[in-house]
Amino acid sequence: MDFRLVAASDAPVLSRLNHDAYRGYVDWAPPGWEPPAFEEREIAERLELPGTWGQVALDGDEPVGYVILSPARTLGEVRTPIPGLAHLWHLFVARAWWGRGVAVRLHVAAMAEARRAGYSEAMLRTPRDNARARRFYEREGWRASGAELFAPDMLLDLVEYRRMLRP
Repeated sequence: MDFRLVAASDAPVLSRLNHDAYRGYVDWAPPGWEPPAFEEREIAERLELPGTWGQVALDGDEPVGYVILSPARTLGEVRTPIPGLAHLWHLFVARAWWGRGVAVRLHVAAMAEARRAGYSEAMLRTPRDNARARRFYEREGWRASGAELFAPDMLLDLVEYRRMLRP
């Protein structure tokens, strides 16, 4: 397993991994739920935002997972950065690689990068009903903040998690 930094040119591959992961949500999502179609353009635009960092896991030349970290931003039409708060935006691993340590390694790298970048805290949002993801984050030291929101692009309820990065 190799790991390298994400580049904007990785957007098509990340989009595919993202879509494959969302297809797995039908295991627990409400009846009739359909995976959202995130465009490569959306991922490429996110990768180009200042302060965004990412890493991709490779099996040979084949990407099998990725993580993206960026400055947390306020919600709403004007999204301004929140000082000291990192946003773990995506952490996806291909199902065939679940339970093999890929997500842990990507997560550890992202938290190390967040500390290196000077963040004091990190946040993420994950679907409320994705018990597997929630267990993973809780094992990795994340705690539910109590904040919840509905994601209209995903048609799912999300819960927010926080993690302190500095004692």
